Order: sequence, then structure tokens, then C-alpha cells
Amino acid sequence: GTTRVVMPNFITPRPARIILIRHGESEGNRDESVYTTKADWKIGLTQLGRNQARLAGRRLRDIVGAGDVHIYHSPYMRAVDTTREILKSLDPDQVKSVREEPRISEQQFGNLRDVEAIRRCKEERKVFGRFFFRFPDGEAGLDVYSR
Repeated sequence: GTTRVVMPNFITPRPARIILIRHGESEGNRDESVYTTKADWKIGLTQLGRNQARLAGRRLRDIVGAGDVHIYHSPYMRAVDTTREILKSLDPDQVKSVREEPRISEQQFGNLRDVEAIRRCKEERKVFGRFFFRFPDGEAGLDVYSR
């Protein structure tokens, strides 16, 4: 006889598409000195960043129409703020899940460094190699890749 393999019917289908959206302009994008007084994960959006996030929400809505949406965002405040703004453009019934996912957070550049120390590290990184240079109290590109 022949053995028949029956696949279980609880397998979740893969998404039709994955759309990546970066956060809007952050306080740190506008002024690097913010990183010296505020923890990176607490840095939020500027007003321009909120406007950019709302526009991204409208564009996402145009792309997906009435289709289902599952959102994954980093725990960083700027990503959380961006997600909130995007959600304003979507029908709540089409948003099937919103999940905080720490593995998609940005590279860690260290804790509350002064602007000159950050600039020196970035220069040293150019010489050492972008992917392998590890910031003091932070991560290398390799670490981010390994998440």
C-alpha cells in the first residue's frame, strides 16, 4: 500500500507581502546632541516626523486597500509614535495585530555619549570596518545582523 500524508489544516499562510516602514524624523535626527541627555529608546518624533508617519499611514492604506494588516514595531518611542500615527489611517477592523518586537530595534551606539565621542567613534568605525566595529557599551553591525 501507499502511505498518504495529510497536512494539518492549522498551518498559517505566509503573507502576500511585507512592507517595511522606517520611523519618521526623530528628535535625534534633527539634533544629535539629544543622544547625550536622553536614552536612545526614549527619543520620540518631531512634528515633521509625526506628519511623515501620517503620510506613511495613508500610503500604506492606498497600497493594501481593505486587506488585513499585521504591524511589528520596535520598542523605541519613535517607532511606537510612528505606529500610532499609521494606525490613524487604517480601518481598525483590518488591523489584525500590532506587536512590539525588540529584535528589530536600531543598532545600539552606547549610553549617553557626548557628541564629540560619538563622532570619534564613527571616524574609528570607518577605519576598522562598519560591520565589525563595536561601539563602547553598544553593538557592532554584526550584532544587529545576528538578532
